[in-house]
Formats: sequence, structure tokens, C-alpha cells
Amino acid sequence: MSQQNPPKVYAKGIYVNKKIIAGKELVELSFNADQFATFLEAHKDDKGYVRVACWPKREADKYGTHNAELNTWRPTPKADVQETKDDLTF
Repeated sequence: MSQQNPPKVYAKGIYVNKKIIAGKELVELSFNADQFATFLEAHKDDKGYVRVACWPKREADKYGTHNAELNTWRPTPKADVQETKDDLTF
């Protein structure tokens, strides 16, 4: 059974541009405060965090050089393992 990828959720209200200034790479983030605050509130996890991943666009456009997407990856919870004294190796 193949696992389907969840649909991409692009971060609203964040614009990412890469620039080269004096030979150094600069990644500039611009935020529409109202849009981004709404996005953050809608997507925060149980600890209050929102993870956003950015990667270069094929072609830069008027919105920036990079895409910004909600990072929905979560680690698989580990099963509770009960150790017994017999399991110890020392």
C-alpha cells in the first residue's frame, strides 16, 4: 500500500528573496503581518510551533526567489517499551 503525500500548504504572508551583497548570500524574509499571523494561528502544533520549509523556485517571480511551505512532517511515535531486569546486558 503506497502512502499518499499530503497536499502542499504554502505559507501565506511570507515572501523569501535570496540576494548576493558584497559577495555574501543574504536570504531576506518579508511578512504581511496580518496574513502570516492568521497562518501561524491556524497551523501551530500542540507546543505552539509552526515549521515552514523554504526552497528555491524554478524561476523567481514578483513574490520572491523561494517557496515557503508548511512542514507537516512529524516523527513516528515510538512504542512504549518496558525493560525488565532480564533485558539488561551488564
